[in-house]
Amino acid sequence: MGRLQESPCLILFTDGETTELQFGRDVLLPVAEEYLLDHGHEGGLTLQFYVAGEDEVSDSVRDFACLDDVVPLVAILDLSERTKYLLEEGVEVSTATVHNFITRYTSDKLSPLPIRPVTSSATNTT
Repeated sequence: MGRLQESPCLILFTDGETTELQFGRDVLLPVAEEYLLDHGHEGGLTLQFYVAGEDEVSDSVRDFACLDDVVPLVAILDLSERTKYLLEEGVEVSTATVHNFITRYTSDKLSPLPIRPVTSSATNTT
């Protein structure tokens, strides 16, 4: 969990079955390698990549970020900014679609969503 707070991260959530975890690795590895080649020299915060199954840590992350319990689900979480970006529902998860998702993220072409919705009581200063 601590590493999730260090820098933005892309997480591919799966159902936790061995074949699905391997699918996630197969999808993310080429994208992660290309990303690090292109952005690793920039220093600062770089995107981290994770494949998550069904376990307590994944459930905690989903709960904290208010993510639906669907699989597969691809999300970029930036806990320091308290924002999330979600791959559109219905898009087939593949190396190409994840690559495109990251390209749009790094080009600021995605709209951030709040990790936790702001409640009216949090903004009330009475």
